[in-house]
Parts: sequence; C-alpha cells; structure tokens
Amino acid sequence: MNTNLLRLATDRNYEPPGPGDLKELRKEYNLTQIDVAKIVGVRWTDKGSSTVQKWEVPRNKFDNRQIPYAAWRLLLITLGVVDLNLTCKG
Repeated sequence: MNTNLLRLATDRNYEPPGPGDLKELRKEYNLTQIDVAKIVGVRWTDKGSSTVQKWEVPRNKFDNRQIPYAAWRLLLITLGVVDLNLTCKG
C-alpha cells in the first residue's frame, strides 16, 4: 500500500485513498462492504452498503464519493495498519 495513504491529513504528502485503495484494503483483510460499514459507522443492510459501494466506484463515474478522512483513518486504526500514536505499523 502507498504509505502516503497512511499519513495524517495535515501532512503535505498525504494522499486521499482512491476506490481501488479501499478495495485493496478490504481484500487484504478479508472484509466485506458490510464489515467496513460497521467499522466506520455508515448505513448498511443485509445486501451491503450503498455508502461503501460509492466509495469504491471509479472516480470518473457519477456515483463516486470520496471516503471521508475520518472514516479512512478509523478503518486503518481498527485494522491495526496505523496506531493512535500516529505511526504506521508496516
């Protein structure tokens, strides 16, 4: 994973994650869209999460939405990719 995705939002080298980055993280940790929705606190049903789905739509598509930084960071912390001391574990 691109380490610039793991930086704090205030870091000038921070890069917001793209749709592929979220998918890659989900696959690496064997998570469903529902799992991600539960972790970050967005709406979901037994069929999935339209919010998480929109975060994974390619950027050139109308339905694409950027995952909020707070949701991305919470996901990284929950998965143990970064810690609360603001450092990368990998």
